[in-house]
Amino acid sequence: MKRFTPLLAAAALAAAGALAGTAHASAATCPTQESFFGTITRVSGNMLNVTTENGHGAIVRVDSGARINANGFALRSGTFLGAYGCVTPNGVFHASELTLSGSASAYHETLSGVVDRVQSGRLIVRQNGHGYGSWYVPDAEDFSRGQTVTGVGMIARSGEFYPQTVNGRSVAFDADNDSNAAAATRASRTITLTGVVQRVRAGSLLMWEPAQNHSGTWVVSGASRFRVGQRLVGTGTEDTSGRFYPASIQVR
Repeated sequence: MKRFTPLLAAAALAAAGALAGTAHASAATCPTQESFFGTITRVSGNMLNVTTENGHGAIVRVDSGARINANGFALRSGTFLGAYGCVTPNGVFHASELTLSGSASAYHETLSGVVDRVQSGRLIVRQNGHGYGSWYVPDAEDFSRGQTVTGVGMIARSGEFYPQTVNGRSVAFDADNDSNAAAATRASRTITLTGVVQRVRAGSLLMWEPAQNHSGTWVVSGASRFRVGQRLVGTGTEDTSGRFYPASIQVR
C-alpha cells in the first residue's frame, strides 16, 4: 500500500513550474467544503484543466498557500490529483490542498471504522486496525458520532484519509458537461429561490425548495444565524453543481 509524503506548498509549486505568488486565497469567496478528483490535462500558471473520472472537464485554481502533497509527482498533464477546497459561482474549483499521484488507483484504498467526533470539514474516526484518523469530507455534519463508516479513497503517510465515497455515497465534487461559457452564463444569471431550512452547516444551509421539489445547498456567511424550520427567500446566483449563492436573504 503506497503512502504519501506531505511537502511544503512553496517547494511543490516551484517544482511544478513556479506557480507560487500568482494565485490569491478564496476563503472569503466560498467555504472549504469540497473534495475533487481527476487527471490534469493542461497547466497554465496556477490554473489547471482537469478531467474527472466521469469524463467531465473542470477548471482548478491552486490558491495561494495551498498545501501540496507532491509524492514525487508534478503538476503537469497526466498527473492524477485529489483536491480539497471549494467551488465559486463561476464553476471554478479553488484548491487549498492537493495530493498528487500517478493514477486514480492510489485513491482506491478502503478504511472502515466508527465516527468518534464530527468537526468542520472532517471526521475523527476510530478505524478498524488503523487507530484514530482524520477523514476529510465535505458536509461532515451529515455524519454523527457512533456511526459506522466505510470509505474508499487515499490514505496519506500521516494517516489522514481523503475518501471519494463514504458508505457508498460520493463525497466528491464533479463537474457537469456545461462549457465554460455556459457555466459563466448560468453563474451570472440572478435567480430567486424560496426554501425551508432543514439543516444548518458551517458556511451553508441545507434547504428544502418546494418549487423544485428537492433539497439544495445555499452557501452563506454566518449560517449559524438561521435556524431549522425558517422559511427563507434568497436572491443570488447558482453554480454549475447547483449550489445557490444568495446575495440577499429575507426571512418569511
